[in-house]
Amino acid sequence: MSMSKILMTGILWLFLGLMSGCNKSEVMFETGEGPGTVRIDTSCETVETTGSIEIQTVEEKLEDLIYVYVCGHVRAPGVYLLSEGSRLYQAVDMAGGILPEGDMTRINLAAPLEDGQKIYIPSQEEAETMLEMEKTPDTSEDTAYGISDGRVNINQASKEALMTLPGIGEAKADAILAYRQTVGAFKNTEDLMQVPGIKEGVFSKIKDRISID
Repeated sequence: MSMSKILMTGILWLFLGLMSGCNKSEVMFETGEGPGTVRIDTSCETVETTGSIEIQTVEEKLEDLIYVYVCGHVRAPGVYLLSEGSRLYQAVDMAGGILPEGDMTRINLAAPLEDGQKIYIPSQEEAETMLEMEKTPDTSEDTAYGISDGRVNINQASKEALMTLPGIGEAKADAILAYRQTVGAFKNTEDLMQVPGIKEGVFSKIKDRISID
């Protein structure tokens, strides 16, 4: 079933629930199991005014939802719908939780989510490799800052090294560091465009000056 059909099915059930008065304080819809699962978790709120009850419309509810993509070492990778203001641990829970070989030490489970965010859960082996890379001393001043062969390693570079790239100021450098802390290592250089504030225009200026290893 396509994503649009899944979403429309969820909306239909949500609408029917609202029309019926929503006897329960919370309604959970699941449109399938496994990768690609989309779940809608929302509450039926009512407001009593002069003896009548007004129910929020489906459109108003949908405006409060965000899409996030959970992948890596979780039980059910896929795109999920959550309420705006949700935290990373809630997205991981919706994806079935972290697999036994997954590692939680590289992610901040309390981090707030953004619409369109990608969340990658690394394996314990990947996490150990990343930790060793951070601990490995280097006699080269440039490499110690994450610069090697004239290119900036976006998985290792310090804030100062990132700011040597054209179009990357302090705010964008901080955003890259926050992405590495929350999501994990970049799998390819194009993933840099997942960082808030870095779009295709900026990426095109620096793509030949960055690396991931």
